[in-house]
Amino acid sequence: MRLYEVEDRFINDLILLLNNVIGGNDSHSAGKSEDQMSISYPALNDLLINQGYSGIDYDVLKKLYDKHRDLQKLIHDPQEDEQEIKLKTEADPMPGPSGVAKGPGVDQMAKKGAQDFQQDLG
Repeated sequence: MRLYEVEDRFINDLILLLNNVIGGNDSHSAGKSEDQMSISYPALNDLLINQGYSGIDYDVLKKLYDKHRDLQKLIHDPQEDEQEIKLKTEADPMPGPSGVAKGPGVDQMAKKGAQDFQQDLG
């Protein structure tokens, strides 16, 4: 079976694996200042082999990266000369809407609800 025959399943499994790597490392490195988290190709290949795949190299990863937006959210653009895949963590800024006004906090809403309830009783 060729990769293109199971590409949808493969990309979903790859994204799940990378999410688990990122999530596990984010929880263990909370408060630590690391430059950037990465995973080596051999380490990623070991994880993929455990899932029943043959592994991945730069060429395949680059094609998948260019094609799948969900993968672009998890890793930085792979470079051919790099031996590791740079992962995006919670510390990495994600582009998003700016200038969105924040609403009241949960505590403020709870106090307001309690005050309104007390007024209704009295």
